[in-house]
Amino acid sequence: MLLPEQSAKWRSVEAREHKSHYLGENNMLNLFGSSVRASSLIGISLAALVAAQPVLAQDGASEEMLSGDIIVTASRRDTNIQDTPIAVSVTTGKALENNDVVSFQDLTRIAPSVVVNNQGAAGNQFIIRGILSDIGSTTGLYVDEMPLLGGSAVEGAGDGRPGLRLHDVERIEVLKGPQGSLFGSGSMAGTLRVMTNKPKLESVEGGGSASWGTIDKGSSIAQGDAYLNLPIGKMVAVRAVAWSEKGGAYIDHHITPLAGGGGFTTKDVNGRKVRGGRISVLIEPATDFSILLAGVHQEIDVDDSQSWNLNTGPFTSTSPTVEGYHDNYDSLAATFEYKPDYGTFSLIGTYANQRTEHPQDSTPTGLGLARSFNLTPFKTVFQTSQKFDAYTGEARFASALQGPMQFVVGGYYQHDSTDGLSVAFRANDGTGVAPCLTIAQCESTGHRQPGPPRPFLFPPNYFFPQNRYTPSSDVIYAVGNQRTIKQWALYGQVDVKLAETLTAIAGVRYFDAKIHDYGLQIQDIAGPPDFAVFPGSPVPSWAANGLITTPYVTQDGQASEKSPSYAFSLLYEASSDLSLFARVASGFRIGGTNNAAALAGQANITIPGSYGSDDLWSYELGAKAYLMDRHIYLDGSIYQMDWSRQQLEASDPSGAFEYVLNAGQTRIRGAELQLTYDSGSGFSIGGGINYTNAELTKNLDADVISAGTIGFKGDRVPRVPHWTAAAQARYEGKVSETVGFYLQSDITYRGSSTYSFNNLNTFNNPLKSFVMVGTRIGVKTEKFDFSIFAKNLTNSVAIFGLDASPDGVRAYSADPRTIGAQISAKF
Repeated sequence: MLLPEQSAKWRSVEAREHKSHYLGENNMLNLFGSSVRASSLIGISLAALVAAQPVLAQDGASEEMLSGDIIVTASRRDTNIQDTPIAVSVTTGKALENNDVVSFQDLTRIAPSVVVNNQGAAGNQFIIRGILSDIGSTTGLYVDEMPLLGGSAVEGAGDGRPGLRLHDVERIEVLKGPQGSLFGSGSMAGTLRVMTNKPKLESVEGGGSASWGTIDKGSSIAQGDAYLNLPIGKMVAVRAVAWSEKGGAYIDHHITPLAGGGGFTTKDVNGRKVRGGRISVLIEPATDFSILLAGVHQEIDVDDSQSWNLNTGPFTSTSPTVEGYHDNYDSLAATFEYKPDYGTFSLIGTYANQRTEHPQDSTPTGLGLARSFNLTPFKTVFQTSQKFDAYTGEARFASALQGPMQFVVGGYYQHDSTDGLSVAFRANDGTGVAPCLTIAQCESTGHRQPGPPRPFLFPPNYFFPQNRYTPSSDVIYAVGNQRTIKQWALYGQVDVKLAETLTAIAGVRYFDAKIHDYGLQIQDIAGPPDFAVFPGSPVPSWAANGLITTPYVTQDGQASEKSPSYAFSLLYEASSDLSLFARVASGFRIGGTNNAAALAGQANITIPGSYGSDDLWSYELGAKAYLMDRHIYLDGSIYQMDWSRQQLEASDPSGAFEYVLNAGQTRIRGAELQLTYDSGSGFSIGGGINYTNAELTKNLDADVISAGTIGFKGDRVPRVPHWTAAAQARYEGKVSETVGFYLQSDITYRGSSTYSFNNLNTFNNPLKSFVMVGTRIGVKTEKFDFSIFAKNLTNSVAIFGLDASPDGVRAYSADPRTIGAQISAKF
């Protein structure tokens, strides 16, 4: 990362002063509209569309709906959705385009079964059926055959996985309920599969779109994407897509010096810059053999705070320091497929690399330390930096046999490593800008302590390639982590037709994972000279904040996990238009080691050296049906899930050491219903509603409660709303033989929840329910489409996520009302 004065990513002091004004001159954004008004508005819109539609007609209806050929790959082979005995929802690429879905957060507008607690431009936390955790991912995420994994060694926004944009996508499948038998660790709540458009050998095609909008009391936002499919000879085709976003800021940041004074305000600080692309190459030397190569690159930069302070109201940040964000993601994937008449052999190899830098203000904590050690008060920026690498390999065979039995068997290997660095830097009191944001920067720019570099016992890695360190006067505290996970698994599933209308399915997966955690204390905040790790060490007179230590290893631990997971289903096909299923399945998530264990032991504090996997069992009944000559598709399910040995965050009674342990037991009961209607004559409507009741079935363990996480039997699981719903309506008509028009509206509802189990916890802020409404009107020809749109029409303050700590309660919200225009073209 470049220094602030070297990079446009960090705003200069001059630019801030030029745009500044006092906080008293800012007015909180005036909200208008309410849930009642929003519901009335969408009701009027839908009524108008219904009134406009003609009598039902067979011709022109959706080909997939009328034929019943909605194809999914939930069973690791192409199957009709009616023949797939799990709850799965499918969003087509056309629906994504019509509703301008370009991010996972956008997906929640048309897929209510997925809740996304968004934390900025890239930080997403996925929740399916009420399964939520701050320790790591509970929902599997795939792009084609590639699992999107994320680092797990340091704190960060969301679940650590890249916030890839959704462009040139064929469809998105949401597989609900545990998918561990076929999709592995982290799929205990469900799995999202993003299926991209593949290269085509038979045609040249391309297209793209560009949009511009303005945010209420914020800046403008511009977005664009383009794709091209190009055959090269008869056996090779290339498909490339690129995308870009710029702007979209609406948060104002007021910085006040600790020394006093009015400070200054910089408007619209959370503008984002997103640049990305994907290229795929298809090689098909024979009709039954193909090679698909794919590469993805995406960068995201945000100038400053992506959140606002809950106690100051929308949309103002009062963090004492500048908070930016950077994420860089690259991946490569190769898929080899051989398709004889009796099945498909697949061999998949992937590599992914992600680098994230995320500074956040930690001044309140820094002030507490300053008071503890009688130091001059200082502003503090807490920077988490992470480099994540992952290699995966998979071999699979999916049968296509003639007869009553089909099966899938496969093997999987994963090797990933995370180099993490957490550093607290001293920041300028007046500007809130740190002079350096990595240890290497501090050393290279002269912001360092006297004395030669010190060697330390730590494997050379991304942050310390030469294994040496010079203490810095601007580094208040620093700790490094290195986590390596090696995992292999074998899995299989068998489908057997017991009768013409009855099929039994059984699946199992066995995994073996080894986790190695290495921790390094690089620089202590301060401490007594006779501390056990470094007895008798003097406090140098030049030390900025007390004791500067020689780096020492705090953790060198290993853990292993071995466990099976299962899935059993019965599918009853009452007719070609009605199927019923019952399913029992288990899910899992691997454990790990606690980096703080060794250091805590030196202070005579005992915490667990490792934590194990958590377990989940799901029980489900569901139905899928076509009605009205297949103009309506309906699917619904009811379920119960029992989640035990949950991985929970905790800390020792002193609050000095944070760790993870297995505690708590949760029961989730819910129901979901989705409906799609296509008139066949231009009018379509779709939507869904979900009810989730997730609560503890016993009190949390005493050691968890004593550590400050308090939960009792009957408490709701934090941040899981009881109700979510979404609906969309669209009408298409003709202006002439070559020109058409369309009208569409959408509405999204998310119910209320709270940040913690109950009010006995330090942070139990409410997340209020919200309604969001969007609308769009456009004209189109065979090759062009022009529309004007309004998102969040009622200007709802929709809080997607909270981040609560002693440093403040940060709120992450949807963009305020955005009005704009979009043009698309294809050939």
